[in-house]
Amino acid sequence: MKERKNNNSGISLITLVITIIVVIILAAAVILTLNNNNPINNAKEATFKQDASTVQDDLNLYIADKYANSNGSFDMNALNLSDSTTPKITDELTSVQKSKLNGKVEVKNGKLVFTGTTETEKKWFEEIIQGGTTSGGGTEPTIPETTTPPTEIVTENTKYKDKNNQAAVIPKGFKVSAEPTEQIIAAGLVIKDEQKNEFVWIPVDNITDFIREDWGKGYTEAQAPEDDKTTEYIAMKESVRINGGYYIARYEAGIPDTTQSATSDHGIAPDGTKKPVSKKGVGVWNYIEWGVNNDTVTSGDGAVTVARSMYPKEDSNTGVVSTLCYDVQWDVALKFIKIKNDAYPTDSTDKGNYTGELLTTGYYEVNHIYDMAGNVWELTMAAYDTTGRVARGGDYDGTGNTRPGGYRTNYTHTSNYYKDVGYRIALYIK
Repeated sequence: MKERKNNNSGISLITLVITIIVVIILAAAVILTLNNNNPINNAKEATFKQDASTVQDDLNLYIADKYANSNGSFDMNALNLSDSTTPKITDELTSVQKSKLNGKVEVKNGKLVFTGTTETEKKWFEEIIQGGTTSGGGTEPTIPETTTPPTEIVTENTKYKDKNNQAAVIPKGFKVSAEPTEQIIAAGLVIKDEQKNEFVWIPVDNITDFIREDWGKGYTEAQAPEDDKTTEYIAMKESVRINGGYYIARYEAGIPDTTQSATSDHGIAPDGTKKPVSKKGVGVWNYIEWGVNNDTVTSGDGAVTVARSMYPKEDSNTGVVSTLCYDVQWDVALKFIKIKNDAYPTDSTDKGNYTGELLTTGYYEVNHIYDMAGNVWELTMAAYDTTGRVARGGDYDGTGNTRPGGYRTNYTHTSNYYKDVGYRIALYIK
């Protein structure tokens, strides 16, 4: 009789199957952890970035409120908030306490900085807070560089260094002019978008030079030098600091598909539906009221609204934001022009349209910028009071020595418009 053996193979098979299943589950977990498409990590990243954006917006509003309550004397660079300051950062910026950034951010010299230790979160933070300084003393996010003029539309913001080793940022959605003389920064670097609108780079080597001027002539100062309580102004100036400059429209704002400037009200609604152009030989966009600053007021269309409509902040197709030219941007552009034409800001005789007749865009050029003197007064973001606004540069009916490029006037009101008043677009890099 054969001895019967105890057969436990069934139990061993079940154990093996369970073991395999556990291994598969663990392997899948590891793969998900390493995979960039991990939905869990993606959700964490999205939440963190949203929190970072919310806190930055909260800080912007906090700073704007400080400016407003101090009549513009608030020193943003002296602002420091953390968990150890009095008041604490969570007391002043309540969004921090409810966010994934709680205990991981501070405000240093007016800037939101990351103080956490997680490299992934640090990377996410830097992607959202452009120009933010990290706890490790890092610098602003880098962008691609080239020494060859990008004469095709670029798909991302790109730093261009010309043959003199001077640098400018070519924004997404733009290209450098194909004309060799327009590729030199000191001579006035010209860029164009797909619709052939043209802008000129104004270099700002040191942000301390980004100031208004009276040009030694005592030109009237506005009561409110800039609308610098707004988040737009703060973002614009910070962009100038980070990128070393900004763009100003090569031409006065023009009405698309026109070949003559209007001598009576053209009736175009200044609501942003029709976009302005920066091109030579088109009708100047005159007969437009200043409107209101939509950063703080929610109604009232005009030059402010139309200027912002050209390249809105939320437009992902370009690397810039368009605004009505700020008074300080006007003066810094004039300083750039003054390098080539010393008298231009204070005596624009024979350097602008003072013929007594309103002309189309593109009459007189210095450093590839046209008509910052004469033709039409140009509205800026500066204000004298609640209704008066600052216009610059004189008009066709004046003279170059009494109304030169640097001249200021309280010429218009928020709801009035005139034949001899237009405006100009400025761009800051996102």
